[in-house]
Amino acid sequence: MSGISRHLSASARTAAFLVAALLLSSCSAAGQAERMDGCLDDVLRAGADPTPSPLLPGGSLRDAAEPLLQAVDADPVHFADAFLDGSHSTVCVLYVDSEAEAKARLGSATEGLPIEWVPVRYSAAELGGVRAEVLEIWQRAGIDKINAVSVDARTNRVVVSLAAADGALEEELMARFGDAVVVEVGPPDEGA
Repeated sequence: MSGISRHLSASARTAAFLVAALLLSSCSAAGQAERMDGCLDDVLRAGADPTPSPLLPGGSLRDAAEPLLQAVDADPVHFADAFLDGSHSTVCVLYVDSEAEAKARLGSATEGLPIEWVPVRYSAAELGGVRAEVLEIWQRAGIDKINAVSVDARTNRVVVSLAAADGALEEELMARFGDAVVVEVGPPDEGA
């Protein structure tokens, strides 16, 4: 048992493994896994006690990064997400402008933190808007046609899970949203 998972209950470990499997499967889209290499959130750490960071004496990276995480959440127009990559002891910041502009926007919240800057195409606000529009399509298309609609900030896409193949609906989604959406057909994977 890893040092991380020993801090989790059996049910929390099971849930974390399922979430990790879904995250990893969503990164298998062409080019996404490579672009996000080294920047996938260590899902198990989310439920574990914070691990002291060697770069932050006496404190955890999670505690030290909290102002940065809050600043990114407060600016959904210029950022897609920020999260801890526990396996690399790094804070990953997904930004839509230039790296210099992203650093300037976050200012002192970045001081002393190990950060991996990841450029992405869509901001959290844009992805949220796409999700809202897809939900409207879902209402129109019928509740039985779409299983789920979610924002996956780490792959920088809105994931639409269709209950069954529906060429017209798939075409409408792709024509309207382009690569901002990923359409999956069939029931969501159960830990595959």
